[in-house]
Amino acid sequence: RVGYVDSKLTDTMYRVSYKDSSVGDPYKKFLMRSSQITIDNGYKYFTTKDVGALKENAMMASFAKNYATDLALPMYQATIVISNEKAPESFDAAEILKNNPIPIKKK
Repeated sequence: RVGYVDSKLTDTMYRVSYKDSSVGDPYKKFLMRSSQITIDNGYKYFTTKDVGALKENAMMASFAKNYATDLALPMYQATIVISNEKAPESFDAAEILKNNPIPIKKK
């Protein structure tokens, strides 16, 4: 299934992943979900750590009679740290949401 999964690790740290059917979308949607978490918790910025772009065998597809294969769905995941302090490597959550109006959904 496509969509995001996130879990709260501490008050300012979350593990976020996004799986999608097209290669470019998981990273963009990961950034959008991370931005939503940041703003929903009253913060402005987030940084990433433990970054991983993964492919996950997530579904079986049938293409012809007696032929089926696993399709690898691209997934992007990382731990984010949210803050009101702008660091050189931080993302501005409001800017990301303003410039990337891509719909995202929960898995």
